[in-house]
Amino acid sequence: MTAASSACYCYYPPRLWGLDSLYWTHVQLNIVDVLELPEFPGQSDLGYYCLGNHPISRVEVMGDVVRLHGKSRNVVFEVDDGTGVISCCLWRHEKDSDDDVPKFGLGQLVTVQGRITLYRGSRQITVAAVHFETDVHAECRHWLELAHLKASVYSKPFVVPEDIPKDSGWNPALAKECESKVEVKEAIVGYLLRENIREFAFADLQEEPLLMAIAADAISTETDVSTDKLTAMIKHVLASATRCLVDEGCLFVTDCSLDRYEVIDHEALVPVVLSTVRDLQMKGDGDNVGVHREAIISALRSRQRLCKVKRETFIQTIENLIKSSELYEVERKRYKLIS
Repeated sequence: MTAASSACYCYYPPRLWGLDSLYWTHVQLNIVDVLELPEFPGQSDLGYYCLGNHPISRVEVMGDVVRLHGKSRNVVFEVDDGTGVISCCLWRHEKDSDDDVPKFGLGQLVTVQGRITLYRGSRQITVAAVHFETDVHAECRHWLELAHLKASVYSKPFVVPEDIPKDSGWNPALAKECESKVEVKEAIVGYLLRENIREFAFADLQEEPLLMAIAADAISTETDVSTDKLTAMIKHVLASATRCLVDEGCLFVTDCSLDRYEVIDHEALVPVVLSTVRDLQMKGDGDNVGVHREAIISALRSRQRLCKVKRETFIQTIENLIKSSELYEVERKRYKLIS
C-alpha cells in the first residue's frame, strides 16, 4: 500500500476535508491500491476511503482492457494493470448516440478516472472520463509518476493548520453559518456534478450522507440536543446553502410547492446560447458583423430561469462554444453560428 498500515493518523471530520488537495482530484493509484483502500473511520456510509489519512473517493488508474460487456444503459469493462483487475462502469446518458460512447477494444491501454463505488459487494469505478492511450511510453511514464507520488505526496499525512478549529462539538445555535455556507455550497455543487444530476428535489439532498455530514459538521453545540432538533438544524444549513445557489444563478426553482430545482451550468446553457444567437441572427441583429456579446447576454437574462446567472458564466459558455467550433468570433465580442 501507499502508506504504512501501522501509522497513527489524525482523522479529521468531513467539514475539514476540503483543505486536503487530494480530496478535489482523481488520485492516481495502482488497481491493487484501489481494491485494498480501507474505509474512512467513522464515515463508512459516505463512500470515502483512506490513503493514509487523506479522504478520497475519486481515482485514476491505467491498464489494459481485458473484458468488455456493452448494455443498453452502460458499458462495463475490466482493466488490468498488472497489480489487479477492476470493473469500470461507463453510464450512457439519455441523449448519447452510439457515436458518443467510446469504442473499446480488448487489449487497449486506457486511463480511467472515476469514483469508487460498490456493486454487489465488490468495488468498481464509476467512470467520469476515459482516455485511450496511443503513446508507447504512456504506461512507463504512469508507473514513474506513481512511484514519485507515493514517495513524495501520498506518504505525507494530511494536516490541518493549527489556527483552524478542529473540534466537532455541538452548539444549540447555528454558529459560523456564514463561513460554513461556502463549504456546504461547494459540497452540493460537487455532488451534483459527480452524480451528473440535472434536476432534483431538496429531499434528494437530505438523502445524500456526505452532504448531511458536512452540513452537520457546520453546526456546533455545547450541550446535548434532541435528534429531531439536530436534524432540523442540519436541514436549515442545507436549505440556506441551496437558497444561496439559487441566488447565484447556479440553480433554478422549477416547482416551489415540491421544492424542486434545475441545475444551471455549461451543459444547460449551451443549447440556450446557441438558440439565442440563432434567433438574433434571424432578426437581423449583427447580420454582417455578428451578434454582439452584450445582446446575447441581455437576451439570455430576459429568461426567468437565467436572470440570476452570473455574467462571467455566460461569457465562459460563449468561449467554450468557440473552442468547440460551434461559434466563431467575427470580430471582437461579435459572434456567429458555424453552420
